[in-house]
Amino acid sequence: MTLDSPILALWLTPVAVLALLAAGRWLSALPRWLLRAAVLLLLAAIVGPGVRWERPLNVAVIVDVSPSTRGATFRDPLSLKTRLTPLLAGRPYTVHYFADGLQPTATEPAAKQTRLEVSGDADAVVLLSDGRFERPANAPPTFAVMDPALDAPADARVRGVRRIESGLAVDVISAGPGRPLQVNDSPIQTPAAGPAVVAVPWNAPKDSFDRVGYAAGDLWPENDAVRVPAMVQAVTRWAVDRSLPGFNRVATAKVSPHISSYLNVSSIVVPSAEAAELPLPAALGYVRTMGGTLVVAGSLDALPAPLRVALPLAMEPPAGPQDWIVLLDASGSMASADGTATRWARAIAAAQAAVDRLPDKARVTLLRFAGDVRPMAQGVSAVEARQVLAAAAGDAPSGPTGLRAALESLAKRTGELSSVSAAARSAARVLLLTDGDAELGDVDALAQMLKASQLTVSAVVAAPSNGLSKLCVATGGRVTTSTAPADWSRAFGGLTRSTDVPTKAAETLTGAGLFTGRSFASSARWTASLKEGAELLMTANGEPAAAAWKVGDGQVVAIAAELSDQDLAAIATKLDRVVVDPRFAATFDEAAEQCVLMATDAHGPMNGLKPQLIRRDDIRNFTQTAPGRYTAVMPRMYEPSIVMVRVKKDVVATQQIIGQYAPEFDAIGNDRDALAEIARTTGGAVIAAGDHRPIAFPIRREVKPIRTALLVASIAFGLAAVFFLRRSSSVSRIS
Repeated sequence: MTLDSPILALWLTPVAVLALLAAGRWLSALPRWLLRAAVLLLLAAIVGPGVRWERPLNVAVIVDVSPSTRGATFRDPLSLKTRLTPLLAGRPYTVHYFADGLQPTATEPAAKQTRLEVSGDADAVVLLSDGRFERPANAPPTFAVMDPALDAPADARVRGVRRIESGLAVDVISAGPGRPLQVNDSPIQTPAAGPAVVAVPWNAPKDSFDRVGYAAGDLWPENDAVRVPAMVQAVTRWAVDRSLPGFNRVATAKVSPHISSYLNVSSIVVPSAEAAELPLPAALGYVRTMGGTLVVAGSLDALPAPLRVALPLAMEPPAGPQDWIVLLDASGSMASADGTATRWARAIAAAQAAVDRLPDKARVTLLRFAGDVRPMAQGVSAVEARQVLAAAAGDAPSGPTGLRAALESLAKRTGELSSVSAAARSAARVLLLTDGDAELGDVDALAQMLKASQLTVSAVVAAPSNGLSKLCVATGGRVTTSTAPADWSRAFGGLTRSTDVPTKAAETLTGAGLFTGRSFASSARWTASLKEGAELLMTANGEPAAAAWKVGDGQVVAIAAELSDQDLAAIATKLDRVVVDPRFAATFDEAAEQCVLMATDAHGPMNGLKPQLIRRDDIRNFTQTAPGRYTAVMPRMYEPSIVMVRVKKDVVATQQIIGQYAPEFDAIGNDRDALAEIARTTGGAVIAAGDHRPIAFPIRREVKPIRTALLVASIAFGLAAVFFLRRSSSVSRIS
């Protein structure tokens, strides 16, 4: 029994006694005692009594299905039921699963770190887990059931890698059957059981990300290895397919698509003829995110759209051809396979490479031919043309190679296909791709027909064709023979190079801006225009010849001229970014997940700076912790990455970081201390593996208030007293 107001009850006790004595003394016995009972019940209701009673517990069985508990017996439904039966001794319960929080099923998710959640209505928790999770802020009494299968799991893992003079020092823990440590697929040695640091000889190419770790063999392959980026090389400059003094010559095909390869490259010089073959995402990423300098020199026409947009000079001939007609062979022979793709798929890829290099204002018509000519798109932009081509990649070519009929039809329909009137129309270019030596008949007559329709035909053919070569030359075009369909993209894209861009020969370029007071001799120059926001670097007869502008953290330079190796090297060197600033020293501590930057100049510590740590799209601010000392959090990354430190607009430090596995796999097996701690702090207990006794759950009692019942009873007794009082009065009057 409980009372809401025990003090009030204390005060009311004498009142109750007096009330009981006084109530109904003038009444007969039955009404008097009924009235006294009503008064007593009313006084009891006033003090708010309640009755204590034991209620059933809501027991939640919470099962850890995170990746770190693979191999646990409780992950098997039958074993789980067998383990719970004696512990719960018939007590009802509900089963819940968790990994990254609660989840409805026992399916293992790809959790990066386990997080325990408890349902809000649980009075007690039976926990089956390894204890490696983020603990909830509040939890009911928790009874942690130990699983012997997780006491000593056979997990071998790489804990960390650091570079040493001879290669790498690999920190490992070996368990279970011996497995060799490998770099990629090459075994190095088999470490003994337990923790060890293994020296691994390693001299990776600049563009590699090597897997360093164990051969597969346990339930947790995620922590068997880490990915290590290339060794940091000395500062270098690249010249693509050109020998410049002070630069490393790099073949176009050897330019890496991995941005990490550009880490210590201060500048890249590339002739415009080779620029289209660069891995542009990496090259432009090097400029934007790593503060690099990219110099493109030569005729700037026929470049891929992303590079054309990035250049500070525009080169589009004012009267040059703007109508382009792409004519693709869709005959049955194009359905034949060439390696991993059909010839038709190769042709589509080649056409996409060609339209990517067209001027921004180009109008593109796409046609396919076999027995007849079929339009695919008419007068669209290069971007729209690329989308149409992508949609046609899965088509099935069929039919004969009717090339002459296709060209005759094209000549007759030029006015219909072009987007402007005949009077205003300039010569249109036809880009033809075919894999067959088709019969053209009277080539001279066909050439006259095409020229009369203002069509210039250039072609890529899979086999030499005298007739087609004669036709192309007669119309002012050219032909390229490419026997390997895999090379069609390069060949077809090369046909877009303009021969109509105005050029000047043997001119002197006059320096401006950074090059004021200097002059450079050019063997050829192309007319170009300065884009808004670009910085003019050189002119020729008052016309822009070279310019630069910022792109992200770096800069792109365009030189619309042919210069000597010495002059081009001198210009690129002058525009170099500073790779190493002696005022700053950065330490990247991957284990502590932080970066420390020390900033000191000739006057002492540099204070009040606002450095930033940049890794991919993650930008974090440093905090100054001492004079000239700044720290920033550097969370682990699951893929190798490049980390940069930027002060104002300058990148002052860069580092390659290994690709680490998720925290979920940092340690495998029972964390007995953590399980004991959650049991202790919640008032639960640890259930040993061999303990099958029923769990002594806490007793949960509830207080059920009886005030309402007492009030109802008081009223009932009061009404009964009134009833018997009236009855007694009636009997007296009758007698």
